[in-house]
This record gives sequence, C-alpha cells and structure tokens, in this order.
Amino acid sequence: DRDVTGVQTCALPICPHLQARANRDFAAQNYEQAELEYRGLLRYDAEDRQVLRRLGLVYYFEGRFAFAYTVLQKASAGNPKDLDVEVKLALLKQMAGNPQDARADALAILQADPAKDDAVYILAATAIDDRDSEATIRTIDGLRGRAGDRASYHAARGMLRAADRDFPGAEAEFQAALKLDPKSAVAWAEMGNL
Repeated sequence: DRDVTGVQTCALPICPHLQARANRDFAAQNYEQAELEYRGLLRYDAEDRQVLRRLGLVYYFEGRFAFAYTVLQKASAGNPKDLDVEVKLALLKQMAGNPQDARADALAILQADPAKDDAVYILAATAIDDRDSEATIRTIDGLRGRAGDRASYHAARGMLRAADRDFPGAEAEFQAALKLDPKSAVAWAEMGNL
C-alpha cells in the first residue's frame, strides 16, 4: 500500500504479505532471510508478540542463545501460556547454568501440559541430588496418570537411573522408551552413553 505521496507504508493489518513471506522463510528453515523480515516487521510494531516469538525461535535454532533468550522473554511477557516458548526459555536457563529456575519452569509447563517431552527431560537433567531425583520420579509417575505412558517418561527415568549408576535399570527404561517410540533420539543417545 502507498500513502498519498506514493511512499510505501506498512501497518501489519494492511500488509500481511510481509509476515506471510517471513513465515514461509521460517517454515523453510531459511532463518537468515526470516530474521531480516521479522526484524523489518518489528519496525512497524515492536510489540508484536507473534513476530517476537518467531524471531526468538530463529535465534534459538541458529544457536544465538543470548538473543533468543532476550527476544523470547519479551514474547513470553505477552503470552505466558505459549508453552513452546516457555520450554525454550527453560532450556536456555538450563544451558546458562540456572538449573533451579529451569526446573521450576519445567514443573509449571508440565502442570499445564504433561505431554511436553522437553520439559520432562529438563526435569530429569536438573535433578541435582537424591531428593530432586525422587521428586522427579514422583512427578513422572503423576504425569502418567494424566497423559498415559510416554517414551519421554521412560527416557527421563532412565536418565535418573544412569545418574545413580543403576545402568541395568537405566537400560531397561531406555528400552521401554524405544518400544513406545522407536525413533526417540533421547533414548538412543542416552543408551549410547551407558
């Protein structure tokens, strides 16, 4: 669209094609181009939560974690119920060496959706002592009652058993995970670490 002087203008409701192009590039994993387009869109509306969300995910997938954290935090402020963003933030906290906050976030995420596998893995990976391990096992058992049996629950229990040096028990949990999901990358990777 153009204003009366012929200069192109763009307000998001008027120019949805810009966001559509950015979303296509994002879906095609053309993150460099998607980043440019999303940053351009933010010039018109710096508070657009969907654009912030996608830009934060671009940074996350590119491994630019400091940028990802900052942008995803801003996106989350407008929609704390976006569990995919919350999971990424918890993972970033875990990577940054903040396991207690990552653990608290994972628990909150699992209360909202017991099928968020990455949150289950965060919970297992941030179990620092026996008390955390026992609490995690109780949590996983409770999740089973809400979401049924899942590969992530067995893989997480296997991670905890491996940390306790119960390698036969860990292997049994990983095998159970692979029966439920033969493509479970976490179960395969963790079993390879035994």
